[in-house]
Formats: sequence, C-alpha cells, structure tokens
Amino acid sequence: MAGPSRSTLVLIAIVAVLGLAALGETLRTQLMRPTPLTALDQRQIHRIVLECNDCPRRALEKITGRWVLDEPYDMPADPAQVERLLELAAAPVRHRRDAKDVDAAEAGLKPPRGAVTLGTVRIEFGARDPVRRQRYVRRGDEVAQVPDSYAELPKLTAEALVDPRPFAGKIATGGATLDGKPLPEAAVARLREIKAQKVQPAAPAGGGRVLRFEGPDSPEFSFVRYGDQWHLVRPQPGLAYVLESADAEVLLHPEKVGKPSP
Repeated sequence: MAGPSRSTLVLIAIVAVLGLAALGETLRTQLMRPTPLTALDQRQIHRIVLECNDCPRRALEKITGRWVLDEPYDMPADPAQVERLLELAAAPVRHRRDAKDVDAAEAGLKPPRGAVTLGTVRIEFGARDPVRRQRYVRRGDEVAQVPDSYAELPKLTAEALVDPRPFAGKIATGGATLDGKPLPEAAVARLREIKAQKVQPAAPAGGGRVLRFEGPDSPEFSFVRYGDQWHLVRPQPGLAYVLESADAEVLLHPEKVGKPSP
C-alpha cells in the first residue's frame, strides 16, 4: 500500500502548527487573565479604614447589617461609596511581584500615598505606572498593579462617605414642622425620599428656616439659601446637604406637594 502523499504530510504539518499556535494562545490568555487582588469575601468585611497624606483618618463599620461612618463623624454611610470600597478586595490584577523585587521608592510606596484597610488587610497605594497606566499597590509582601480608578479611594472625604439622604434611617419616622408649623403629610413623605446632590462641610453661618421631625433623637435642620443653591444644614456634625431644585421646592411650597399643577 502506498504511503501518504507529500501534500497530505504538508497538510498534517500545517494543522499541527495551527493547533500548537491555538494552544499557545489559549495558555497565554489564561496566564494574562486578571485575578482578584485579595481572596477576601466582601460579606465578611465589617470595618474599613481610609488614610492618605494630609488627610484625617476615616473609618466605617458595619453594625447590625448597616454601614456607618464612625470617624470623624458618627453618621450613616453612603451605600454606593461603601460598595466602591468593598470592590477593591476583588480589583483585577494582571501583574504582581514579590515586594522585595520592586523598588518601593520608584513605585511610590516609600512612603505610600494612601491606604485602605479592609477588615485586617491593609492595601497601600503608590504611584501610577506610566507604561501600563495602572496603579501600584502593596499588600503584605506583594506589590501588584490595579486599574488607576481605584487610586481615588483613599482620598474620599468624610463628607463624601456620608449617606446623601439627610432623613435616612430613624430620623424621619413621624411628622415634621417648618418654623414650628406642621408640614402636610405629602410633603413629609417627599422629604423622606430626598437625596442630596452632595454633602459638604456646612458654612459658618446661621439663620434660615428651622426644620424639625418628631422624636427626641431627631436632629434639627436649617433650610438655608447660598447663592442659587438651597442647603439643608445639620449643625452637628456641621454638614450641608446640597438640594436639587425640585427637592428644595418641597420646603419652599409644601402646600403644593402632591397636588396637580394648574
């Protein structure tokens, strides 16, 4: 019987080469596939601490299923910001090395520029790699690179970590008054849903209209105008909730809430 022809052998060789190339590409893809920065289970994290140069320390704690900011304020935490911080545990990493093999000064880690501690795991932030456009981070004896977007986390201000809903939780459980006059129930219901554009330190100024909710533990708020903005100011711990125009209208014209426009 005649052996395989030359053209058949060539075809077999080509198929083999293509197969090896495909296998090599598969292996390369698997090796380059990002892995999580840590093996932490987000559900098991109950405390987060943020530190950066020239920043006050900020700390959050999970208490009975809810996250609160306990340094420097004792306030409910913004769920969206907490989620961002927890996502750091699983930040995608394609490049990691032993810390002893990395020039810490060149990587911006001597000293680090900031740190986020998730539970007991401290993650220190360094400089940005100009080639890969990734951020150096150090965790224990390992240095890795994560997407540069995570570099903002240690710099989040205490105000940015506060829940932007001024009446979240147990504050708004009853009725409310504005300058001592009861607000319509429809207006009170809208107030409970308000979410500020942002939270910022309150300006050192008094005045404004006084908003109070029923209950001995409910704080007092001032409804104050600054330029073209309306703020709800909480004197302790000195926070201003910057309102959307539509939300400010609830307090400017509470009698119109829930009624059809003419």
